Amino acid sequence: MTVYIDLVMLLNIVLDSILLMSVSVLLGRNVRIKRIVLGSLIGSLSTLILFISITSLELLILKFILGIIIFITLTL
Repeated sequence: MTVYIDLVMLLNIVLDSILLMSVSVLLGRNVRIKRIVLGSLIGSLSTLILFISITSLELLILKFILGIIIFITLTL
């Protein structure tokens, strides 16, 4: 089975941006679109990490760090 990384990344960016927009609407916060796009781009890095051969503990730590970076991006 062939996996096209560019399509996986594009789909992940779109879904991350929809998720971040819906959370900002539910929380009643006015977040600029630039920050939502930046957060979704950072979030899509977690998809690239899946293609690297690392242990599950390292994967968990990297995803946790990326989640904190997304949170900081949206709250500044």
